[in-house]
Amino acid sequence: MTMKVEIKTFNGDRDFSLWKIRIEAQLGVLGLKNSLTDFKLTKTVPVAKKEEKESEYEDDASDIKQATEEPDPIKFEQSEQTKNFIINHITDTVLLKVQHCKTAAEIWATLNKLFMETSLLNRIYTQLKLYSFKMVDTLSIDQNVDEFLRIVAELGSLSIYVGKEVQAVLIKIYCHLVTSNLNMLLSMGTRLSQYRCGIIRQVT
Repeated sequence: MTMKVEIKTFNGDRDFSLWKIRIEAQLGVLGLKNSLTDFKLTKTVPVAKKEEKESEYEDDASDIKQATEEPDPIKFEQSEQTKNFIINHITDTVLLKVQHCKTAAEIWATLNKLFMETSLLNRIYTQLKLYSFKMVDTLSIDQNVDEFLRIVAELGSLSIYVGKEVQAVLIKIYCHLVTSNLNMLLSMGTRLSQYRCGIIRQVT
């Protein structure tokens, strides 16, 4: 029995690296993952060897080539299924950028080139997102940590790996900043309350 997993459509703005992992995982379950990298869609067909040489002086060159490549209908069908699966999980905006692609491998390569570009600018920008990360007060600690780990995963997709110790130190620093700001706000609130009480006493 094949397990069906709900995968959100990729619109060009969401994290491509995580969407890519989910797509590859589901295609692996369906037995179609190889279609993502198969550009030729051919199969190797053995060629029968010549039983006898035409002359005693003939070399063995004719026996070297023992197989040939031919189009594989099964691989073409699998590629078409994979192509349809990917198209059903991207928005119209993204589809317009890959509609010229004929096979699943071509679509996959184009998407990687468009959204997984490991240019210097993109690498620097993603690293800046990590080291300038700020926890959002309206989100829970778990939600903030999830966002932090998402940026770490995005860096990993760009071949920039952040060690566990570095992650722990950064999280500790961010939590400390949030705690310091909270303590400052509580202190300001206390002082404001005392100031108000003082004014009330003077009036009364």
